[in-house]
Order: sequence, then C-alpha cells, then structure tokens
Amino acid sequence: MIFALFAGFVVICTSGNAEAKSPSSKNSLLHYSGALAGSASFNALNCTLRSGHLVGLGDYAAIGKSTGPNITFFAAHDDGTGQHLGFVPTGKNQQHFYFNTRATDTITGLDTTQITNNGTITFKHVELHNPGATHDRLTLSGTLRCTSITR
Repeated sequence: MIFALFAGFVVICTSGNAEAKSPSSKNSLLHYSGALAGSASFNALNCTLRSGHLVGLGDYAAIGKSTGPNITFFAAHDDGTGQHLGFVPTGKNQQHFYFNTRATDTITGLDTTQITNNGTITFKHVELHNPGATHDRLTLSGTLRCTSITR
C-alpha cells in the first residue's frame, strides 16, 4: 500500500488480490480540443472503487514518463465527490502542459455511472485549464475503459 499527499489529500494506491479484470479490455480514447487538439489512447487503466463509486484512476503506462498522454483522477471522499482530474496531452511535457479541473462534488461532463456495470467512464465536454497559463483550456470527450478494477 502506498500513501501520497496530493493537493492536501491523501491518495492511497493498493494492489493485491482485490483486483479484477474489467469486462472490456478495448483501448480507451479521449479527444481533446482548445489550446491543443488531438487524441490520447490509453491501454492500461486501473480504476479504484469504494462503495461502487470511482475514487481513483491511473494510467500505469505513463508513470514516470515526462511526456503524455497521461491521465489521473481521484475523489477525496468514498461517495465519489471531491473530484480532481489531471491530463497531459499526447507528446507534451507535463511540466508545461498539465491541464486539470476539480470540483467539491462531481466534475461537470464526467459520467462514472457505468463503472460498476461495464468499467467505462464517459467524458462529454469536460473542461480543463492549465494552471500555469490562464488562457489555456482543453475540452475532453470520449470514453475510458478500466483494464483492471480494484475494490
């Protein structure tokens, strides 16, 4: 079990016997537009659920890489609220092209209601901003599929 402090929240990453394969192992694809335009494909996404709610998402293939695509998500509460989403576009450096959004409840346009049924997370015009550049914004649309689910 790994504990990390991120933006004042404790993020817990675990592995072990609680991991189960998702019904779908197809690639995940997000399209982005705004300050940059393109698509990001993800092959190895781990989703963490608590009480049936998505509380964590990570792209294991991107850990330790300095360039995208990379996506991270966590919820501060077991009911899936207090959400934070971070994204680095394809081929971009996370130091200069990190886009994020957060919400005290849930992020507008992010649909996690199908996570327990088929392991999918749908993005419909989810708006992100670059905290280092006040006018840089991205909009994400598409579907992510969990390749593994930790409960």
